[in-house]
Amino acid sequence: MTALTWSKVSHSDRSKLSFTPAVEISFIKPKNQRFIAVSIEGEQASPSLSQAQELRKLDKDGKLNGDVIDGILSREKKEVDKEAAQKNAARSAPAKGKEGRDGR
Repeated sequence: MTALTWSKVSHSDRSKLSFTPAVEISFIKPKNQRFIAVSIEGEQASPSLSQAQELRKLDKDGKLNGDVIDGILSREKKEVDKEAAQKNAARSAPAKGKEGRDGR
């Protein structure tokens, strides 16, 4: 994996970024990674996988800049991304009232 340049992002903001989107962002030019970091701080939200993939493609095509990044990260996340995030949250949450296999 290539390096992320997140010197401006606090530890708490870095922990908001999921692994797979972080991998996509790691392939983006360092200058644009800094713009992404600032946008994440401003929006108080991390990019979904599909947003990170879009950012990476635009960076590769030379079309990524601060305004484009802000526009992408300020958009509502797709329903698929929301559902995946909810499933991940449900998996990591402790089970409430779960009974054992024998019904006790």
